[in-house]
Amino acid sequence: MVLQADFDHDTIGEMPATDLAGAPDGDFLISSVSGGTISVESSFSSLNEQPVVLTRQLIDEFYLAFVVDPDLQNCQTYTISWSSVLDRHSEDFYLAFGSPNARLIGTVEFRPEGLMTTNDRNVVLQSTYNPMTVQNFEVQLDFKKDTMSISIDGVPDPGGQNLAFFGWGPDGLRIISLEFAGVDDYTVAFDNLRVTSADCTEVATEKRSWGALKSNFY
Repeated sequence: MVLQADFDHDTIGEMPATDLAGAPDGDFLISSVSGGTISVESSFSSLNEQPVVLTRQLIDEFYLAFVVDPDLQNCQTYTISWSSVLDRHSEDFYLAFGSPNARLIGTVEFRPEGLMTTNDRNVVLQSTYNPMTVQNFEVQLDFKKDTMSISIDGVPDPGGQNLAFFGWGPDGLRIISLEFAGVDDYTVAFDNLRVTSADCTEVATEKRSWGALKSNFY
């Protein structure tokens, strides 16, 4: 396991803990709530196992990002999966995958009228999304081939297979960010994030959690 976030141990009605539960110890989340609210809720639509719910209210900085343990290095392939749902069609909500060397690997984008795109709208997916309908996503990142493939509800999207990475020269997966653009207000519920890899050459060995380490400095 490279990273996992399911919010089952978080307090309903509050922000999720920054120190993600479970192994590895070094993964964590960061956020900005200037433009909205983020809280763990008992359910949203048919996500009924304590999803995190993000409601955008203002045109201001607003995001939630999951950061991979820096001790997990040199992975050649990653599988990223999650479940999510929007309460309405958005102008521009997207998940972005970034690397340690600050390159954008790729995106999954939710656009007006149910349109889904990727890589800064350069590729249109065949799949669409509907308000209040939960979808299950799986993204494969292959750093041997520098390609990304997207499946939705267990079906590979024909337009989202073996896409070249968006940015040049990413050196692995460092961050998964939920980002909000445009001017509209909407709500996103998100749960069951899993990132796995079978071929990392270095693994986390630290015995203390990221939260415990931070307590030495703050």
